[in-house]
Amino acid sequence: MTGTVDDRDVRISQAFNELRPFCVQISQNCTMPSILALKDKLQKIDSVTLTDLQEYILFPLCVILKKGTSNNDINQLAVECITCVLNGAGVNEWYLCRDIFVQLCILLGLPELQVLGVSEELEMAVVSCMRILIIKSSPSVLEKLYHQSFLPPLGHAIFILLRLCEFKGNRLLQNIAIETLLALAQCHKSGLQSLKERAGDSFASFLPGITITLAGVATGDVRQGHKVTLAAVLAWEKLTCLVMGDKYLALKYQQKTSSVLNDSTDSCVNERNGKELQVDRNEKWSKDTSEKLKILVRKLAGLTGHSSWKVRIGLAEWATGLLFNCTKSLENCVHVLLEVLVSLSSDEYRNVAQYSQSSLQQFGADCVGEEEAALVEENLYALCTSLPRIVRMSSDADKLHTLRLLNGYLRLLGSRVRNVLRSVAHLQRLSLAFLQVLEMDCSNIRFVEQAHYTGYSIPEKSTWSSKRLKKNFTYFSNEAIYDELSIACQLLGCYGDLDIMVDHFMEVHREPKSLYRNQAIHIINSILLGIDGHLLEPKELKQGQMNCKSRLLPLIRSLLEEYTQESCWSLPTTVQSEQTTENSVSPECSLLVHGHERNANFKEVDSNVMLICLLLEGIGVFAKVLGGEFRCLLMECLYPVMEKLGEQVAVIAESAFITLLEISDNCGYSSFDRLIYENADYLVSSILLHLRHLWLNPRAPLVLQMMLRYGNLSILPLVEDTVQEIMRILDMHNTKEEVMLMKVLGAFVTSIHQWYPSVTKLKVKAKEEQTHGKTLRQFFVDYHQQQLIASNFADDLSEDNLHKDLSTANVEDPDELVETDEKQERPLQIKLTMEVLERCIHFLHSTDVRMRLLVLDVIQASLLVLQSTEDDLLPMVHKVWQPLVLRFADKELHVLAKAFQILCTIADVSGDFVRHRTVTDVFGKLRHFLLTQSKVSYKSKPHYQYSQACKLQKVLLKQAGRLLLQLNAERKELESLAAVCLPYLSKYQPQLLQQAAVQTFEHLMALDTDVIWLMLVSTFSPFQQLKSEESCFGDITVYCGNTSGNEYSTNIKKLLDS
Repeated sequence: MTGTVDDRDVRISQAFNELRPFCVQISQNCTMPSILALKDKLQKIDSVTLTDLQEYILFPLCVILKKGTSNNDINQLAVECITCVLNGAGVNEWYLCRDIFVQLCILLGLPELQVLGVSEELEMAVVSCMRILIIKSSPSVLEKLYHQSFLPPLGHAIFILLRLCEFKGNRLLQNIAIETLLALAQCHKSGLQSLKERAGDSFASFLPGITITLAGVATGDVRQGHKVTLAAVLAWEKLTCLVMGDKYLALKYQQKTSSVLNDSTDSCVNERNGKELQVDRNEKWSKDTSEKLKILVRKLAGLTGHSSWKVRIGLAEWATGLLFNCTKSLENCVHVLLEVLVSLSSDEYRNVAQYSQSSLQQFGADCVGEEEAALVEENLYALCTSLPRIVRMSSDADKLHTLRLLNGYLRLLGSRVRNVLRSVAHLQRLSLAFLQVLEMDCSNIRFVEQAHYTGYSIPEKSTWSSKRLKKNFTYFSNEAIYDELSIACQLLGCYGDLDIMVDHFMEVHREPKSLYRNQAIHIINSILLGIDGHLLEPKELKQGQMNCKSRLLPLIRSLLEEYTQESCWSLPTTVQSEQTTENSVSPECSLLVHGHERNANFKEVDSNVMLICLLLEGIGVFAKVLGGEFRCLLMECLYPVMEKLGEQVAVIAESAFITLLEISDNCGYSSFDRLIYENADYLVSSILLHLRHLWLNPRAPLVLQMMLRYGNLSILPLVEDTVQEIMRILDMHNTKEEVMLMKVLGAFVTSIHQWYPSVTKLKVKAKEEQTHGKTLRQFFVDYHQQQLIASNFADDLSEDNLHKDLSTANVEDPDELVETDEKQERPLQIKLTMEVLERCIHFLHSTDVRMRLLVLDVIQASLLVLQSTEDDLLPMVHKVWQPLVLRFADKELHVLAKAFQILCTIADVSGDFVRHRTVTDVFGKLRHFLLTQSKVSYKSKPHYQYSQACKLQKVLLKQAGRLLLQLNAERKELESLAAVCLPYLSKYQPQLLQQAAVQTFEHLMALDTDVIWLMLVSTFSPFQQLKSEESCFGDITVYCGNTSGNEYSTNIKKLLDS
């Protein structure tokens, strides 16, 4: 131990000998080199040695500060040397701390120095030194620092630090000044809890100036950077909690006696002045100060919209600290602080939102009593009152802020929302706010757009919601605003009483001529999503399920009954005059406009379409919420939704389709067609019951049509009776119903064709094989062989040979012949298709154009189904032929075009069976039309291509060549058609007709190349004569015109090249 003491003395003595020359020189004549050298030496000395030599080293440095030299560099170096000593040795003597503290304050506060100007480096050095002085001082020293007698120097220091924060543009200096202020108040990391009460007593005298200055810095110019703003906000919170903290004020109220230290040596300040500066933190002072701080709290609350997320999360910490530490003292500011946290709880930056939500949950669990809950309820009521006005008149940013505030209040109340909604005033105010804010703009609904005749393809599950009708709102278009409103509704569903809310909004919906019926349904759907909502936090979602799942099924059952009531489910969705509805409107349209209802205008129809789409969306929500339990409700909703799937208005049909997809997915069905199959018995039974009174249930056939369109072949046996009933009703047809019934039969045969596909192949023609690519020599060789075969066949037909063949022939068993002649039983799909086709043929004579077109569609699909059974096909072709031929004289050109397509289909499936009939009954009419119309289209104006006549020309030209190819037509018909089509190769014909004519000639060339080639080169040829390589053959003249080109040259060259 003696050795250790000796070593210490040696180190001290050595350090003293090294420092003594510098200290003496500085005391006599301070220069930059000498003080720099002292600084270098101090940095090399250990802390133990500095502690022993502290007073000796600090004496000359303090002398320099007391002299008040105007050299900023020397003052700065002196302060840095003092900082180095204090950082290594600490301060254990009050007089030493006092002298240095006062000198540092004087250094920045002397008027003469301020006139000369103090450099920012010196200011930074002084502030850093003051911070180290406070941190390194012992508790006994700091107790005297916070004594009331030392309040004037302490206030001077606070004033200097606040002035540096407020008026200096150096961000680093501002941050260091704020950190020093926190250290002076024992609010830094190493601050002593035992001194905070005394520091609070001292800082209470300066709280107004501190809070005002820091609030000004925090809300100042954004160019100062987010670090200064963040530091000012956090310092404001810590210093306010130090002075106004509930636990410190509680102690002050209970203990009015304060300990006073008797220090006879303290004579640098006037103790009487200190007592005058000291404030008594009693209840009256606390209340008055709270009222004044409320203004600054509101000012700082405006930083919720700051661009930096770090400032926003700092503001959340500010509000959290004040809420938890000053709940009673700043009671009048609680609602403002809650608004800050509530607003930030929906912040776009996840860290800010999570911190704010966590603070709100903790505050709600720990600090929200009856008084606080009542305050939040009042704020919620006031916010709901002002919400419609804000949404109508404010910017999107203000709307988002208000809605996030609303969501925060709901989250803060949590399960108390149930009690709030039991208040009639609160419920009405809240519902009216949502109903007015969610006012819908229905002007852009495409109610005139027709639904797809062939149905919809199943989209990806992730895109189902986007396929629904897009909702547009009157007072906002920002998706973020709509998301916040959706979250608010889901929070109501999560925490509120579902029965109360659903009953209230359904009453709003039932009101006659209600302006809010659509909004009420939309809100109910969104509230129910709160039980299964993806926009809520998992904890909120779990709580909502726990509270509401048990009684959800009866509630949704009653809602389903309300949704599918005739009064809102069957509203008019088209605009029709009374005469149009009775005479010429399509059945689907006429079914939707009931005779007892007045005709709707465009605005009402828009609203009705939106309402029906919302009802369908609500049924999808029911399925999502209940999951597999929704299966027990399928019998109540599946039939009505299938009706809407057959709706003529496209947006309703699309919405119904998505609803059915959601039902099948949430109820556990593997696919949509599986849903139809497993519930087909119920659907078929319902359809049959409704068909018995078709005039009361005119939509029943639509359900069967949708079953056939989206089902699979498994349902065919189940719908057999229903199809038979449809055909029976069609025999007793009504003008208003026959078109719809025919559409059902069309869907039936189309579905059969899809379920039992058969490939139609283009037949290879014999003539093409006989003549294409053969040489002249080979032609004569083949001809000679055919003659020989013919002569041999004539010899075989002699009478002796015939008797010989009969005598040697084996007689087969008659029973076997009978068995062979018996026909196999037809498959069900063939049987039903033939019945449909036979029932539909006579409707080709209908006066309704739409009916004739539908019958032609049915015939085409039926023939494609029957092509696999030729024994059934050919008789049906025979029955269809005569009514079909009459359609070629139809005045409606699109009916004629469709009839020609049917003729091509017959040729595809039956081949040359109808060749003679086609040439005799149809070919002349087609030739006459093409020949006559070619003169009309020649040099026609551009708009001609949009006429029905031009479209029919295109169909005939495009398919005529293929028709002859399928019929294996003779050369006479070939030449006749080619002559008719030749004028369409002119460049003066519309371009689409030229292309169709070229396509026809390509088919004809496949039938007989030589004839077509000769016709083409006689019209135009790039050469006039054909020259043979053999000398025995002379030149042949094939073209006498101009070889450079004419109006046919372009298309003929294209054909010759091919």
